[in-house]
Amino acid sequence: MREAWLPDAARRADVRVRTSSGQSLGAWGSGPTSYYFHAEDVGRATLEFAEGRIDVPSGWRTDTAVGRLREFWFKVLVYGAATVAVGAVVAAVLGCLAFVVFVLSVE
Repeated sequence: MREAWLPDAARRADVRVRTSSGQSLGAWGSGPTSYYFHAEDVGRATLEFAEGRIDVPSGWRTDTAVGRLREFWFKVLVYGAATVAVGAVVAAVLGCLAFVVFVLSVE
């Protein structure tokens, strides 16, 4: 999740960013966007961030309570959705197997 905030943080620090949009995947949308940051600007911005001269919202940072809580709930949401999806697939497979067993056992 924090990777999504990196381009916004770079813009706050006036880092030159070149984007490369993902290749079209037709009906499936497009591939991921790649970001290329100017090396000298990154070096300068790193010092400014470390010295606290650039304001970073507390929700973006994991050294604040708000940031850690936001990261926690994002992980709960992602892992919960993945668990439900895997459970649905397992239930579908078991349902198909039960149907096959039922059909083969009926005379």
